[in-house]
Formats: sequence, structure tokens, C-alpha cells
Amino acid sequence: MLPVALIAAFFLTAFTAARAGRLFRCVRGGHMAAMAAQAPNDPRFQPGFERVDASVCAVICLNAYYGYLDNGKKLPSSPEAHLHPDTPPLFMAHGDNDTAVLIEGARHFAERLQHVSSNPVVYVELAGAQHAFDLFHSLRFETVVNAVEVFAAWVRSTQVGSQATS
Repeated sequence: MLPVALIAAFFLTAFTAARAGRLFRCVRGGHMAAMAAQAPNDPRFQPGFERVDASVCAVICLNAYYGYLDNGKKLPSSPEAHLHPDTPPLFMAHGDNDTAVLIEGARHFAERLQHVSSNPVVYVELAGAQHAFDLFHSLRFETVVNAVEVFAAWVRSTQVGSQATS
């Protein structure tokens, strides 16, 4: 697991250290966080850090885009291109009224990942929420924060429990 955040802060707004690993909490840059979950330790995505364990124990994405990025390279840039059964637990929340990143992409990614991953994939659609629902304090956002806290606590408890038995 990452001992230090090596993925650019430009893409991720926060790192929260879990006791037994790292949790990505991303308000922006969910695409990069999802890629960290789907393509851990792939040297193509961590040039200069190929020997660093870049795996994560969970990912939390809000309003993320999970499609392909046109990066001018032949590198598959969508998290969906890297689905695997060992994907860490993932929490996704998306507003159904998002005009910046359409909800259909999030729905599709969550559905595909739920069929492949052996770990929980929590997908929540927020009725009436726009893309930046999390910018302002609201009852809706407080509910999402509460759900994220429950998810993170569950991840921590399972990580600590699995370390105790191994």
C-alpha cells in the first residue's frame, strides 16, 4: 500500500490514511482514484515509481467520470478497461441531474464492476443533485458524508480484522 501519496494532488483533493492502508477520498479526480483501484502497480501508470506499491485498500468517488481520456497514447485510460476481481471496495456517489458528467457512465461502470469485483461496490444516485453538489453545505451532502464515514469505518474494521488473522 502507498506509504505516501504519490499520485498528484492536482487530481486528488485529499488522502485519508487508514490504519491498514490508504483510502483515497476524492471530490475531484475520481477518474484517477478509480484507476488507482483498477490498475494497481501497473508500471505504465507510475513511471519513475515502478517499484513502489501503489495499491489502495478502498476508493471513494463523488461525481466521477469513468470513461476514456484522449491522452494521445494507446494506453487504456478508462478504469473500465482494467476491471478485475480483486478491486478494492469502492464507494461511488453521483447526482442524477449532473450536466457536467452524465450519470449513465457512472451507472454503467458501477454495474460492470459489481459483476466483476469480489469486494463491495457501493453506488448511490442522489436525486436532483447537480455535479458540484458537494461544494456547499447541505443536508444532502451531510448524508453523503455520513455514508462515506460508515464506509470508511467498515473498510478500516475489515482491514484491521484481516491483518489480525493473517
